[in-house]
Amino acid sequence: METFKTALGYYLLIVNVLAFLLMVADKIKAIYKKRRISEACLLAVAVIGGSIGGLFSMYIFNHKTNHKKFLIGLPLLAVIHIVLYIIYFKSFLI
Repeated sequence: METFKTALGYYLLIVNVLAFLLMVADKIKAIYKKRRISEACLLAVAVIGGSIGGLFSMYIFNHKTNHKKFLIGLPLLAVIHIVLYIIYFKSFLI
């Protein structure tokens, strides 16, 4: 079970870094008027665990802050993910 907990921790780290980098890449593409990363892709990565990374990049780079899907959705997903992480990892501590 310890191996699974470690693997889950690595997964969460990787998916949040990926979400952060995708948002940064989309911001750069927007600046240079290049083909963008779809909102569906950005939100999908947030849903599978990258909400915290997406949220950080959204506010650091002021990207997608005018889109209600992101302005409401990412913080809501982040809260849900944090609660689930606490519940899950707390079960290992008891």
